[in-house]
Amino acid sequence: MSGDKVPFDSSDSKDDLVFDNEINEGGLRQRDSSEINHIYQKKRDKSKCTYPSQLNYGKNFLAKSSYGKKLLSLWLVTPILILGIICLGAGIILDESYGGKWWILLIKETGAVLVVVAVIHAMYEIVIHKVLHGDIVSLGATVEALQRTVSIVGGAIESGLAAVYSSRDDVNRAIQEEMERMPPKSELKLLGISLGAFLCPHGALHGEFRKLLERSDVKIEAIILDTESQAGIERAKLEEPRFFKNVKDERTAYEKTRCHNELKTATDFAQDLADRCYYRDQSNLQPINSDEDAPNEPKVNAKFSYGVYSIAPLCYLVIFDDYMFLESYHYAGRGGEAPVLKIGRHSGDSRETTSLFRIYENHFKVMKKLSCSKNFHGQQM
Repeated sequence: MSGDKVPFDSSDSKDDLVFDNEINEGGLRQRDSSEINHIYQKKRDKSKCTYPSQLNYGKNFLAKSSYGKKLLSLWLVTPILILGIICLGAGIILDESYGGKWWILLIKETGAVLVVVAVIHAMYEIVIHKVLHGDIVSLGATVEALQRTVSIVGGAIESGLAAVYSSRDDVNRAIQEEMERMPPKSELKLLGISLGAFLCPHGALHGEFRKLLERSDVKIEAIILDTESQAGIERAKLEEPRFFKNVKDERTAYEKTRCHNELKTATDFAQDLADRCYYRDQSNLQPINSDEDAPNEPKVNAKFSYGVYSIAPLCYLVIFDDYMFLESYHYAGRGGEAPVLKIGRHSGDSRETTSLFRIYENHFKVMKKLSCSKNFHGQQM
């Protein structure tokens, strides 16, 4: 045995080659018979099946792949189709030989039923299932997404959310419609940085706001940022940083910014309204025709008051009796870039105040307490 060379087989494992070398070289160590039989059995099994993974794939193909399942289903229906054809053909032949016997009619009908069932099943697997499978899967995903959307929308509506606006023009249009619909003895509460849309001459809602001031049956409260506050300076530094480069006096630089100019314009207009209301309402003073101070201005018949706050602003609020408009402020850009939410006081048939409306209505009350109310010539109330 030691004189014969064992032929080299590329499929031999490392252990097999070591074993062969030990035998060829005169047996460097002894192995028992069970170990020798085990190694040769491995070699025989390897020669029988060189690619076991392919056999496993072929064995499990029909059971695991969707295409294989369809093919397997067609294989199962084939004998039914063949049996149906045989029964139908035999029935026709026997009917010609023996006439209309009941058992011949039963064979023919059975064959016809088997053929129809087999054909319908084959058509479903080959045509209908192939065509509609993608649509069915897509429809299932759409239904699932719709369910999630309905859940989100349901929770939002229950919290008071009535609409979401991504365009400032759409928001101003909706606010203007609410201003036009304000019933007698109603209130309008405003909170913002400058409320330029209402208080500045160039504001999108300034014209409608002036019409509202002529009504004697409404009350208007406005709270804006103090022009002298540090929060105003910090806001301007973020929105218009070019004015603050290489300067020592930040306040002087701040007064050159658009942020300051817009806030100053809004504050001056609000102060003028407060002064005119003060003249109008002071019955203990000598009657004064307040319109003489501003002959080109419309009359101010509404009850107007305003205040200023000095902390960093959190949101823009326009509150009517039944709805409010909310925009959260941020330090990533100018106002008007974030979505604006329309929130209802009530949701559905419930008469309870919704959670969102209650939260931000209370926020306005807190800001009113923290602000300095202004009246005649900016005197604090």
